[in-house]
Amino acid sequence: MVFNYIPLEYAIADLTNTLSSEYWSETDVMELAFRALRSINVIESYTLATEAIPVTNYKGCLPDDLRVIALMAYKLDSSLTDAEILEKIIADIGLDNDYYYQGFDGNNWTPSEYAPLRATASPWANSVHCDNCINLTIVSEHTYRLNPNNTFTTSFKEGTVCLAYYSLPKDNEGNYLIPDNEVFINAVRSYIMMRHWEYRMNMKEEGSINLYMHYLSMWELNQQKARGEAKKPSLDQLENIRQSRNRLIPKERNYYRGFNNRPEEDLNF
Repeated sequence: MVFNYIPLEYAIADLTNTLSSEYWSETDVMELAFRALRSINVIESYTLATEAIPVTNYKGCLPDDLRVIALMAYKLDSSLTDAEILEKIIADIGLDNDYYYQGFDGNNWTPSEYAPLRATASPWANSVHCDNCINLTIVSEHTYRLNPNNTFTTSFKEGTVCLAYYSLPKDNEGNYLIPDNEVFINAVRSYIMMRHWEYRMNMKEEGSINLYMHYLSMWELNQQKARGEAKKPSLDQLENIRQSRNRLIPKERNYYRGFNNRPEEDLNF
């Protein structure tokens, strides 16, 4: 589903009429609203961003606002790529045809010399930063592995990675946005009220356990409804689905189409 967005604070502003002033804290409520958005966790409500990341000694740092990695591509060049040509890089990479097996820098489709960077399946991937370690794997292309400290390890020592990723949407001032959809707004509100009454239940307030259970069930229901609402395709998205599946034999290498932004009709293979 394609959404319009509104500031998160607008979506929960009327909670001031629901909670008494002694329990109202704008900072705490905004933090709970942010947690609710993270808990709903549907990629369709995120925004897509791109960033050029330098790789030094096999390591690169991921953006702080990253939620889901869409695609990664690499270039064996120590110079950082300018942000204004990131879209061109994405357009240059990854034809779903036999050129992939001939190497991406040997044809006219890769003037930027970028190639897809794949997630590794090797348990030895994090050992590549050791200068004297034995090469325990042989790969035909470079790979990456994510690390718990918000970094990633690549199989090449120096270069640049073009990262396409999803994050929670923000406005120009850095404020978080929420889909202008009643289901999403109700989900966030029910999460806040559930956590509010959980606190009062832990304080042994009379009758609070019933209200906590009520809002807990409302949150669980609205969370699933919001996920379903986000995944409903619009008319344009249905057309994209039709184009991608209207074949006698689906392509086996659809992954590499993610590095190309040309319409279906322009791909003659």
